Amino acid sequence: MLKGMAITPLRAAIGLATLLMLTAASCSPDKADKPTDKSTNAVPATTAAAQSALDGTWKGTWTRTSPPPGNGTVTFVLHVNGQAVTGTVDVGSSACLTKGDISGTLAGTALTMHTSTPAVSGTGQATGDYQGSLNGNKISGTLTVTCSAGVGVGTWEATRQ
Repeated sequence: MLKGMAITPLRAAIGLATLLMLTAASCSPDKADKPTDKSTNAVPATTAAAQSALDGTWKGTWTRTSPPPGNGTVTFVLHVNGQAVTGTVDVGSSACLTKGDISGTLAGTALTMHTSTPAVSGTGQATGDYQGSLNGNKISGTLTVTCSAGVGVGTWEATRQ
């Protein structure tokens, strides 16, 4: 023992705390153990299984959640190549959308699609933006539709045929 350095309860507690901190620091992974790939914010990869699960015909419904209330049918015929989604959409009972091409992306199970179809009125175009997810034989999510009649938001869901 060092002369004049009596072990007091305070010094023992400080020594023990220092020892515990050093032990914990030596047990935690250092930067060399962490991946150097900064892909933590990367878009999830779309697996071949998810791609083939989305390929095909999907039939379902849409419901407008903004005034005025409304609902109808929707049919998607989708094809996936990597993360790119292409196909057609046919919307029934809409004040805006009709039938047209659709395109988007599939990232993991997250689905984003956009369409521009002739407007129901016959004048101009209507656009639809679909955000959703793939869950087995079901795709569902939210939508925003814009045309000369206004902007509508709602939900949609479809089942694989």
